[in-house]
Amino acid sequence: MPSFDPVHAVARGLAVLRVVNDLECASIAQIHQATRIHKSTVLRMLETLIHEGYVARKEDGPHYVPTGKCLQLASGLERSQRLVAIASPIVSRFRKSVGWPSDLALFDQDAMVIVATNREFGVLSLNRKIGARVPMLGSSLGRAYLAFCPPAERDAILERLAHSDSLWDRQARNRRGLLAALDDIKRKGYATSDPDYRKQVYQDAVVGLSVPVGSGLGAGAPIAATLNVIYLSGSLSMAEGVRKYVPRLKRVAQEIAQAFGREFGSL
Repeated sequence: MPSFDPVHAVARGLAVLRVVNDLECASIAQIHQATRIHKSTVLRMLETLIHEGYVARKEDGPHYVPTGKCLQLASGLERSQRLVAIASPIVSRFRKSVGWPSDLALFDQDAMVIVATNREFGVLSLNRKIGARVPMLGSSLGRAYLAFCPPAERDAILERLAHSDSLWDRQARNRRGLLAALDDIKRKGYATSDPDYRKQVYQDAVVGLSVPVGSGLGAGAPIAATLNVIYLSGSLSMAEGVRKYVPRLKRVAQEIAQAFGREFGSL
């Protein structure tokens, strides 16, 4: 749910662009009929879209067409789909090598979304499905993302979480303490789930360790995802799990990032 009232001018502009894109060649009258936006406003929106490069006016008449720049609006979705396709077999091999399940997650608005998993039915009785959302400040996946994403993005996310009613988002209201914890995660190079979250949701039965997955575009580039491994807490201590699995997690994350970087360069 949005934190602020919608900007109606932006909504109208998107409605105009949507009609031009759907019709492929649209007149002001057609856009007005489809959106019920006043024709003079439609014209202003079209002029703005032309200025920004998303729409062009046909020379042989008063019709408007979408430009190739509109494809950029879907490029993020395409990259996400390609990341999943690239990462899935790598994540599956990782499961075979360590014997424990893991998930790959992408950031979405206010949570991490599981987009690839190698969990088998019944394993650990923790069968997260593709599309499951996990909290940013409770899960190791979310905490790893916040620790390694660019500061401006992190601040925007924390500002949104601070206004959330969710139990696991309340930590965002203690910005100083949370930033110190995230700095510690970044220094160590991996994240664990919040102790209270682990206790309440999993009864301390499992441990999750997560690392960032880079975009493969070099230092300073945004991270693409986060990757975890989950194991039974009774099988290894936290320190043993970190020593045994974090280096391997990082190698797998680097393999995904490098493969994604090569693929992304072909877009």
